[in-house]
Formats: sequence, structure tokens, C-alpha cells
Amino acid sequence: MAVKNQSWNRKNIVASSFQKTIKNLFVFSESFSIFRWRWLILSIFPLGWLGALDYFKGANRLESEFTDLTIISFLASILILWKLRGRFQLEANFWVIYLLLSIGHHLQLYGMLYWHSQGSKTINIFPSALFDWLLNLEHPIELYQISTFSLVGFACAVVWLTKTRYFREMYYFNIDRQSIEAYQYFEKKWLLIYLLALIIISGSLIFLQFDLKIGARVDPVSGFGAASLPFKLAGIINISTKLIVPALFLNLIFIANYVKNTFCFHLGLMAYIVYCSVFTIITTSRAFIPGAIVLLSIIWSFSGCLTTGRRNFLIALTPLFPLVFGIATRLRFLREVGQVGQIYLIPEAFNQVIYNSEVWDSYLYFPLTRINGLTTLFYIQAYQPQFNLGTIYHKLTEFGFNINLVYKHEILGITDYGFSASPGLTGCLYLLSGSVWLVAIGVFLHTIFWFLLYYQVFKMNLYTKPVALAEILLLSAFFTSSGSYHLIPVCLLGIAVTTLLGEIFIRFLLNIPILPSR
Repeated sequence: MAVKNQSWNRKNIVASSFQKTIKNLFVFSESFSIFRWRWLILSIFPLGWLGALDYFKGANRLESEFTDLTIISFLASILILWKLRGRFQLEANFWVIYLLLSIGHHLQLYGMLYWHSQGSKTINIFPSALFDWLLNLEHPIELYQISTFSLVGFACAVVWLTKTRYFREMYYFNIDRQSIEAYQYFEKKWLLIYLLALIIISGSLIFLQFDLKIGARVDPVSGFGAASLPFKLAGIINISTKLIVPALFLNLIFIANYVKNTFCFHLGLMAYIVYCSVFTIITTSRAFIPGAIVLLSIIWSFSGCLTTGRRNFLIALTPLFPLVFGIATRLRFLREVGQVGQIYLIPEAFNQVIYNSEVWDSYLYFPLTRINGLTTLFYIQAYQPQFNLGTIYHKLTEFGFNINLVYKHEILGITDYGFSASPGLTGCLYLLSGSVWLVAIGVFLHTIFWFLLYYQVFKMNLYTKPVALAEILLLSAFFTSSGSYHLIPVCLLGIAVTTLLGEIFIRFLLNIPILPSR
């Protein structure tokens, strides 16, 4: 009997160990497959190269140079993807810059050359002047050099930064919820008061922006447009509605989720989506809602709260991005001069997007149009900028160190006060330097700057750390796409204010000392 029991126990032990082994293999294979998915990004380069070969048919020298640049970009991407293989929390800043450089430059260039080689004289997702400019085969090669060198500069920054002690130290700073969940007692009424106050304040600011026409175009004849406010109140309201109020909503959603107040969580989430929708209509901002949803997904991912239901919720919202992009774009053309936005124009804009197949098809490619890369760089490359410190300083001082105004006035030749345009990161660097080598150095320094800023926030002892990190990622994406570096002080100040307010409130809510005790 004892022998049978020993045999039975041995079988149970073998079966349980076998089950554990199978489970571990399944977990490993699942993580391994996810780990492997990132290598699919490399397919952009060979497929893009094959699609663009017909464009250089008969020009052997240019075709050879195009092939060489593709190989360099491909090898640089291999190096980048080889280094980006750890936790997403540590590498998120690198991924943001890499995807923007890949989509904004290489993917746009390959698509442009492919459509041009197929005989398309114009397509809605690219400026029509770009196709006339492509008649000279030398121009795409010059653009490709700038894009390739920017990717090489980024690869060098990634390789160097992942070897520094700063990157290794980030492994010891966790983003978890144990510190918050340890505090079970809190006053629910304060969370509800915070939510109601935020709804009232956000609604008031949106009304003021609409009523005072902050952000509206100014009629050069009548002068009718945005109201002139003292003490830079117009700018304060604009920054508050774009940056501070959304961040306060995100802090509220984050806090309500961790203290398990489902009523305030769902009400805050609903108010956040409604606010973003109204803001999009009022300002016709094409990137506000996608950016808001991406921020929400990053916060949930960083804090370990991205459940299956929330993941499905975010996936269900994704197909709405092109529709929102199209409606906001049509509203820009339909709104009257001097008006920020008109509610009655929404049905007309919706009908134009839905029932015009050409417009709808073009807006399916909205990432290619929204990300400043090739579409702005080709204007600057045609300008043929030269490196001259005296000229650069004169232009920057003339326009108040606003590179957007330099690009709009000097490159595009547009003097309309209400029109805004940004050159993108590489466009800004090439406009100021006129050298592909200096563009590579600029991208290298840009990557280091945002990594160090991300690292400083990462190691802080904040209860609202996921929200602060998501906001830093948003700024990194914004400045990589726009190159509007003159806005960095204002944006960082806004992030600091919202982080401070969120941290003070959660410590007050959980009865935690705001200042460290001696």
C-alpha cells in the first residue's frame, strides 16, 4: 500500500511539474511572440525600396544612392530595435520618437515616390506642388539623406543612452499601485467635489474661448477676430484648455480608479471624452481627441490598470480617429472668418466626409498628413538654406525666436496672422543649419534631452507618476512632430502645475502628509 501511495504521489508531482512547465512555456512563447512583433517595422524599408524603384528607372547613379541610403536606414533600425527590448515603461520615450521619424519621413517618402511612379499627378494626402517638385530626380535623394541622417543620429543616441547608468537605474524605480492601495480610508465627498469643480471650470474656459474667439483667424480688412485681453489672458486660457484641464481630468480618472470609486471614475471618463469632443469642435483641432485617448491608454498601461474591457474600449474608439480628423479638417474650410467654430456646420462637414469617397479615402491616411515630416521638409529643402550664424540669429530675433513664424514667413511666404504652421523637428534643424550632419547631431541632442526629462520624472516619488510620465511622452511627440521649441518653457510649466495639483489632491484625499516630515 505504501508503495502504491509513493507511486501515486510521484505521478502527481510529475503531472504538476509538467503542467507548470507547459504554463511557463506558454507564457514564454506569448511574450516571445510579442517581443518579435517589433521586427515587422523593418519591412517598411525593403517594401518601400521595391515600390520606389520605378521612380529612378534609367537613373543608375541615383538608384544606387537610393539603395545605399535604404541599407543605412535599415541597419540603423536594426540597431534601434535590438536595443529597445526591455520594459515599455523604460523605452516609451524612444518608441515615440522612432515611430514619428519612421512614419513622418521614410513612410511618407516611399508612399510619395510609389504614387508618383504610378502616374499619379496629385493625391489628397500630399501637397500638389510636391509632385511638380518631384520631376527633378535629385530632390528625393536630398530629402532621403536628411531623413536617413536623422535616423542615424537617433540610433546613436539610443545606443549610448541605454548604456548609461541613468537607464539602468530606471529598473529600480517601479510604477505600481501598492503605495496607494495601502491607504483604504478616504473622504469620497472630496473626490466628487473635485470632479464637479473641474466640470464647471472646464465648461467656463471652453465658453470663454468660444465667446472671445481665442484662436480665431483675424480678418485683415475689418480686423475682426480674437478679443484683445490684458495680462496675456488669451494665452493663459488657450494653454489651460489645451494642456492643464485635460491633465487635471486625467489625474481625476487615475485617482478615482485607484481608490476604487467607480462612480467618479466613469463620470470623470465621460466628462473627459465630452470635453475633448467639444474642444475639437470649438478649435477644429485634428489631433486633440487621438492624443487624449492615447494618453489615457498610456496611463492605464503604466499603472497596470489596462484590463480587457478597457483595452476593447480603446480599440473600439480607434476607427473614429480618421472620421474626427476628416470632420475637423472640413470644419476648418467651412467656418466663417473670425469664428473659432460653429455647431451648425458639423452636419455639413460630416456629410462631406462620409459621402465624398475621395475625401474619406484620403483621411484614412491621416497619420501621414498629421505628422510633420516630408510634407514640410520638402518646402525647406527647396529653399536651400545655408548655415550662417548671423543670418540665423537675425531671423530668430526678428520673429521673437519663434521658428514657426520663420517657417511660415520665410519659407511658405504666408503673412496671414491666423494661419499657423510648424516645420517639424528635422525641418527646424535643417532650416537653421542647412547641413544633414547638423540635423543628425540635433536629433541626437533632442533624444538625450527628452530621455533625461523622462528619467527625472521617472525617479520621483509621486503617487500620480503614470500621469506625469504620459504627459512627458505627449510633449516629446509634440515637439518631435512640430519642432516648436519656443513653446517648451510654457508646456513644461503647465505639466509642472498639473502634476503638483494632482499630487497635492491625492495626498490630501488619502490623508498623507504633503511635505516630507523631518
